[in-house]
Amino acid sequence: MMIADTMEAGREMDALIAEKVMGWKRINTPPRWECKADYGLEREWGKDDPFCPKCMEWPEYSTDISVAWQVVEEFAHQSANKTAAELGMSYFSLSAYPNRWWSCRIGKESSDAPTAPLAICRAALRACK
Repeated sequence: MMIADTMEAGREMDALIAEKVMGWKRINTPPRWECKADYGLEREWGKDDPFCPKCMEWPEYSTDISVAWQVVEEFAHQSANKTAAELGMSYFSLSAYPNRWWSCRIGKESSDAPTAPLAICRAALRACK
């Protein structure tokens, strides 16, 4: 079991998704985050939510389905040059169950969660290992 399997939705999960999936970089001197658009985020992580002039706000990947869908699109972009064998049988699927539970598969990795954004994020972190 990976830590992603039990991690709850929130800022810690969002930071991991930003770094591991979306390509944001943590810059230590001065402490800040830098997104793929190369905008420096000038606030220290943990004190205030960082602000990116391009993204307009720190994305809430694990709680907002429209933002979580950006994670799916990033994997689709990354997979554009991969063969079906590299991706596995089903590259992406998201299923809802009657007990209000969600299951997400990205490539060969899958995860379950009580919300769709959290299921997407957990599966994405598993797929990045």
